[in-house]
Amino acid sequence: MTEGDGTGNGPLDPEVLSARHEVELARADLEVRLRDVGRAGSRIWARVGRRARPFLIGGAVAVGALILIQVVRSASRARRSGSFLPPRGPSLLRMAVGSVFGIVMRSATKALVRQAALRLDPERLLNGSGSDIFRGTSTHVERNDS
Repeated sequence: MTEGDGTGNGPLDPEVLSARHEVELARADLEVRLRDVGRAGSRIWARVGRRARPFLIGGAVAVGALILIQVVRSASRARRSGSFLPPRGPSLLRMAVGSVFGIVMRSATKALVRQAALRLDPERLLNGSGSDIFRGTSTHVERNDS
C-alpha cells in the first residue's frame, strides 16, 4: 500500500516523506526558539525597567524641583514688580543644578552601558582584552568632578 500526496498524483517517495518530516521538526524547533527569545526579551526589558527605576525617579525629582523653583521665582518676581519681566540670564543655582544633573546622568549612563557590555561579553571585559572599550569616556579625574 503506497501513500499519496493528497492531490491524486500517485505515491510519495520515502525521501520526500522524510524531508517533509524534517521540515516539520525544524518548524516546531524554530517556534520553540522564537517563543524562548520572546520570553528572554520580556525578562530583559523587565530587568532594565527595575534597574532604571531609581534613575528615572531621581530625574523626575530633579526636573520637578527645577520646575518648582522656576514657578516660585517667577511668581515672586511678578508680585514684586507688578508686571511681567523677561527672564534674566542663567543663574548660578540653575547652572549648578544642571551640572549636577549632567554628572548624575553621565554616570548612570556609563554604568548601564558597562553592565550591558559585561552581560554581552563578560570574558572580554574581565580578561582585560577589552580594556579600551570605554576609552572614549572621561573619568571623574579627567572631568575634575570629584
